Amino acid sequence: MDRCAGPLRHDLQAHPLDRPEAWRRADAWYTRTTGGRPVLLSVESFDHGFIARPAIPPPEAPDHVLIIDRDTAALTLWPAYATDTLATQYGRYRRGEL
Repeated sequence: MDRCAGPLRHDLQAHPLDRPEAWRRADAWYTRTTGGRPVLLSVESFDHGFIARPAIPPPEAPDHVLIIDRDTAALTLWPAYATDTLATQYGRYRRGEL
């Protein structure tokens, strides 16, 4: 799996992230990634965070989605799997199993 942390990480959150803040962070990341072009996003919630999916994947990150961690606000890039698969894999990632 292609996961990026480094420049995608934000400072640790004092409280759990909510959906509007997850959208703001995903929007900012995709806007930077596309050189300032806006990207229409959908944001889905799951136990450990939020999945931001572009309506039309930009060429800079084709076939990928962004996961925003609910507790840490860390951003990681993942393959564009189905929501259930992403939720399962991300849970394993958080537990250090991947």
